[in-house]
Amino acid sequence: MGLALLLWTLPATVFGQVSPEASARQLKPADGLEATLWAAEPLVANATNMDIDSRGRVWVAEGLNYRLTRAGNKGLSRIEEADRIKILEDTDGDGKADKMTVFADKIFPVPMGLAVEERYGRGGEYLGCRVFVGNSPNILVLEDTNGDDKADKRYTLLTGFGGVDSDHGVHGMTLGLDGKLYFT
Repeated sequence: MGLALLLWTLPATVFGQVSPEASARQLKPADGLEATLWAAEPLVANATNMDIDSRGRVWVAEGLNYRLTRAGNKGLSRIEEADRIKILEDTDGDGKADKMTVFADKIFPVPMGLAVEERYGRGGEYLGCRVFVGNSPNILVLEDTNGDDKADKRYTLLTGFGGVDSDHGVHGMTLGLDGKLYFT
């Protein structure tokens, strides 16, 4: 009874999410290391996976429609363009993301994994990339064929995986040094 009374008298904000800054302050890195906030809302929301390219840009899979078809969530409405891949970068070198580019959107069901394979020309110029996306029941490939950081080709590489609309689908993707795609 005492605990129930205490909970009843606490302000509603006690149960809310803390700010990104407050969350970062709660991290306890090992001695000699530092943890700082690099990106937060509105640049990114509900990240499901990420990869970092050779230029230090962070590629993030966002899943705002996560678990939409689960029993307790059936009343939720789908946000049409929400499930996407974003590229975050720090353009002014201050240690915080300040630019966001939407690489691809309308990736449904929710993208749960990604691995970025960049392409460079003989002279070192960026030519674009292929991004492998865990999107059960499929593994999708999103291609930027002209280096503008926008996916202009989309196709299924493999299909038949289980785990649709859950964290038991295709995720944990990485490109190995041997050029092979690994995933769980």
